[in-house]
Amino acid sequence: MAQFNMIEGKKVVLDFSLQEITHLSHIKRWGIVKMDRSQSVAEHSYNVAMISCAIVNAIPPHLRTSGLRDAVTNWALFHDLPEVYTGDIPTPVKGFIRDGLAELEGEMFPKYIELKNALSAEVVAICKAADLIEAIAYGQAHCADDRADGLLIDMHDILDNLMFNCRMDCLGHVADAVEVMRG
Repeated sequence: MAQFNMIEGKKVVLDFSLQEITHLSHIKRWGIVKMDRSQSVAEHSYNVAMISCAIVNAIPPHLRTSGLRDAVTNWALFHDLPEVYTGDIPTPVKGFIRDGLAELEGEMFPKYIELKNALSAEVVAICKAADLIEAIAYGQAHCADDRADGLLIDMHDILDNLMFNCRMDCLGHVADAVEVMRG
């Protein structure tokens, strides 16, 4: 199993080997939407990490918590690790199987779920926003499907709701930084 410094310098052992982690480069995203080029989960995770770092950089230094950049970068890189076994489950399907998927991930990857549950709301919000921004940008650049417009509108709505909730949960600085990223 792989060990990583994930939360404020604490070593965390994940339920995944390095071989499994590198296998993410073979797991394809966008299974139900026609794209003009394929994207792997590894490529997506890298992009989410880069966007997450940009969001952290947009937060005024006096509002950044200690270790935020490291925690955000690490979670962004690992947020989709269970997909090495489940594949990329389309967002509309996740809505129907959310509870079952959480139970499956909890049984298969207890250390991953332990890590996920230990993350601060700030880290989760930044990575979720970056995840959505990446999906929107990739979809706008590469979608070759008539259904894409509706999907992209849905993703913008989800991002708007996330930013609203950030403001309600005293994470307005995260929402402000995301708005900077959105332009």
